[in-house]
Amino acid sequence: MTDPPGARLRKGWALGAALGVLAVGLVVDQAVPGTHVVVGLGLVAGLVVVARVAGLTAADLGLARSTWPAGLRWGAAAAALVGATFALSLLIAPVRQAVPSVTAASGGRR
Repeated sequence: MTDPPGARLRKGWALGAALGVLAVGLVVDQAVPGTHVVVGLGLVAGLVVVARVAGLTAADLGLARSTWPAGLRWGAAAAALVGATFALSLLIAPVRQAVPSVTAASGGRR
């Protein structure tokens, strides 16, 4: 399917504007310490404005209600993976402390 005239220019403008918003957010976040939450909220607002000006809908952004069940499943799987990783790291630390280190077993330092 071909894009209507001007759609390519609109997509290019939206991409450039989104990258500009992200660059400004990065600079502000690095320049002003302790403003991570404010910068994050500003980024969300800026990207929403760019999406609306570009004429994108919620479905175009992957936020349509029909995609929510799949998104919840993917989110739950990612959360389970992170939780399992944390649980594994809690189990590994005591095991690592119980095993003697290689340098102590070799009898010397370099």
